[in-house]
Amino acid sequence: MRHAGTVLPHRHLLEQLWGPGYVGAAHYLKVFVRRLRRKLGDDAKRPRYIRTEWGVGYRFLPSHTSGPNGA
Repeated sequence: MRHAGTVLPHRHLLEQLWGPGYVGAAHYLKVFVRRLRRKLGDDAKRPRYIRTEWGVGYRFLPSHTSGPNGA
């Protein structure tokens, strides 16, 4: 939430979640994001919450509207 709207590189996420020893373990992150999407009811093909930025990382998509008028 702190970095909403910003692309966070795979390396950064791996280091923050599991530590520097896991920087090369991208498959851990893919599994984690897949499970998180499932819990959130998010679809990777039409994301509402987590967008994959291919070759870079992931971006959390903040909701800019909470109602029909954006209020």
